[in-house]
This record gives sequence, structure tokens and C-alpha cells, in this order.
Amino acid sequence: MGGKAFTAGPDPLYTPRMPEPVYAEQKSRCHDILRGYFDVVDSPIDGPDKEDFGDIDVLVCGPKNTKESRQELFEAVSKSLGAVKVIIVAGQIQLAVPWPSHRKDEDSAWFIQIDVQVCADRESMKWMLFKHSHGDIWSMIGSMIRPYGLTVDDHTLSVRIPEIEEGSRKLSKVPLTSEPDEVLEFLNLSPLEYWKGPFKSFDAMAEYVTSCPMFWVSPDSESGSTLDVGTDGIESTGGGTGEIEKAGGAGEAVAGPWSPGNAHLKSNEHRRMNQRPSFRRWVDEFRPQCRRSGRFIQERTTREKVTDEALATFGAADRYYDKLHSFRLQEQKDLIWNGIIKKAIPAPEDKSDHYALQRRGIAIKALRRIIADDSLDYGISRPADVVDENGLFVIYKVKEFIEKIKEDVLEAAEERHRKSYMEKAKKEAPQEE
Repeated sequence: MGGKAFTAGPDPLYTPRMPEPVYAEQKSRCHDILRGYFDVVDSPIDGPDKEDFGDIDVLVCGPKNTKESRQELFEAVSKSLGAVKVIIVAGQIQLAVPWPSHRKDEDSAWFIQIDVQVCADRESMKWMLFKHSHGDIWSMIGSMIRPYGLTVDDHTLSVRIPEIEEGSRKLSKVPLTSEPDEVLEFLNLSPLEYWKGPFKSFDAMAEYVTSCPMFWVSPDSESGSTLDVGTDGIESTGGGTGEIEKAGGAGEAVAGPWSPGNAHLKSNEHRRMNQRPSFRRWVDEFRPQCRRSGRFIQERTTREKVTDEALATFGAADRYYDKLHSFRLQEQKDLIWNGIIKKAIPAPEDKSDHYALQRRGIAIKALRRIIADDSLDYGISRPADVVDENGLFVIYKVKEFIEKIKEDVLEAAEERHRKSYMEKAKKEAPQEE
């Protein structure tokens, strides 16, 4: 939650939550001051139904004085805002400023936390505004789109390759777009509605999210519907809460592909719900109400269809299938190395027989280079038919080829090793005067 940066440690400060009038007044003041230092100043759109606020989040980019160092800029900003304490981490500055004198308890000192994030450029700032607007909306959208192979992280919308995400969700991602409006349009969510200001209520925001065809609920239970509330739903180190990431935020959680069995909440997901009231209402109230009233109880699309539409819309088919091909090829090479070549030339029973171990080592290395790298260094060429028209290995032909030539490869590898050893010895031998 926001507003906690200065409440611990030596000389802690009291930073109570701000009622809406204080928040609005101080945010406006902060924007006015920061416009003297930056070309662009803005804040994420607030979530609905908020009665108080933990801190003030501001995004900026384009320093007006390009001759100032980052440290000098932050010092000037801190002084202008009247900060009594400052925390600087990378491109973010957290400031504690006095509570307005006419709105505080005069018997104790109250303060307001302001978090200013300096963005690299307008594009990254727009994306950050996009991801941090409307409170918990990206927790809601993320949990809805993740089962369909989509991820929105701190930089882009991506589609995941199922075959790769079984081992690594992060490596499975193929970027699609970093333009917020393109993301919304692809999800069938109105950009105009998104950017025009806060939703009037939680229900209005929830109804907006249901415009996406990936939203549905099982008529019987959550086990068959699009609910995946793992932290990877938004794949962001700090996003989705409407509060900009604070120093020390949690990292990305990596999980396997969605299935009906893993849609249930885990302990960390319960914590997320407790910290995100709108997301909790989405899970505990809105979705069950849809089920009870028979709304959205039929699945409207499939992961395969969403993937095809994403690749076509964003022109990403070549990148998707090139990455999948590279993954499959590497999997085959790993199989050939560990599951075929090493088994074809087993290790000697006597582990102290260094000569036998060496012979095996140079033989399996030679086989790998001949097959995986199509090397001609050993005078033995790889047959064309061990690779298909897609550039992938025909495994049974690889096995046949290895059995056929492994003795010849051993002989050629030993001869090559011997020559290499002799040449090295000759170079290292002392030269006669």
C-alpha cells in the first residue's frame, strides 16, 4: 500500500491516508510545481469508489534544464515541494511534505508522501500511466487474459508460446505492441472510455472489463472459467494497483501454463486479494453474481483463436514461429546430445581408465559437431535426410546414422586429436639455437 516509505526506521513520520479534498488539492499543487521542471507531468487515473488515498503518485519526463545532474534536479524538486525527508532510488524520488496547515491536527505533525517517477521518454510514461490507472483494473484484466496466452507486463503486450512456457513463462513471450490504445482495441475495450477519467463505480469498471471476449465464468464453479490470479497475470514488478512500484517491490512469479486445476487461489494470491479491494470484489462478488444471473457462462473464444488473431493483428507470426522453431531445434539438439549420442557411446565401466574416458569424450564431441553443427572437420558429412524440410531433425534417422558411423567417427576423432596434440607439442618444444 502507498504512504509507508517514511513510517519506519529512525525518526519515522506519520503519513495518514488523505481524504479526497486534501488529495486533490495536493496533487494539483504538486503538478503545478513539477511543470516548472519537466515537460510532461501526469498521474495515473484513480480507481473507483476511493474515499481516501495513501500517497500521491506522479509521473514525469523531459527535464527542462538538461544541464542539471539528476541529483541537482532532485534537490531542486525537493526544495520546491517543501520536502522534509527524501528517498531516492534509481529514477524514483519519494518525498515527505508537511500536511496542509489548515487541514491537520495542530497537536501532532502530519505528512504526505509524494512519489515522483522520472520516465525515460513520453512513450514509456504513457505505458506506465496505462498500466497504473484505474486501481486494480489490471489485476482483473490480467487474470482474465492470462489463460488465453496473453501477458501485459511493464513494457508490452505479449503472446506466450505454449510449448515454451511449460519450462519458462518469461522466455515464452513474443512481444506484440507497446501502444496502449492498440492493446485496448485488441481486447475489445474502448480506449475513449479508458482515458476519459475514473469510472463512476466499481460495477462500471467491472462491466467495462466484461466487454473483452476473454471474460466468462463457469456455470458451476471457477475451475472452468477464466480466473487466474497468480502474480504473473499482469507480469509486473509493481503494477496493477494504481500505485507506482516502490523500492523493494516483488519480482515476477514464474508459473506453468493455466489449467482448470490451478485456477484456485494460493496463499500469495489471497494476500493479493486482501491488498486490492476492487480485485477482491471482482473475485468474491462480481464473478459469482454473473454466474447466479446466468451472464457470460459460455466461453466466447479459445486460446488458439486469440493467438491467431494476435499474430495477424500485430504482424507477429514470423517472430512467433521463428522462436518456436528455434526452441524445438534446441530441444532436439539437447535430446541428441544427452539422450542419443551419450547413450550410443557409453562410459567405460572402469572410471579410472582415463584413456577410455578420453576416447569417449572426443567421440561424442565429434558426433555432436557432425550432427548438430553439420561440421565437416572429421571428413564425415551429415546425410541430408536427417533434417526435414522445416530444418528439424528426423530423430530415427539420426539414431540410424549414429549407429552406422560411430566407429568411423571415433577413428577420425582420435586421429584429429592426435594431430592437434602433436602440433601443440611442436609449438611448445624449445627451439634449438
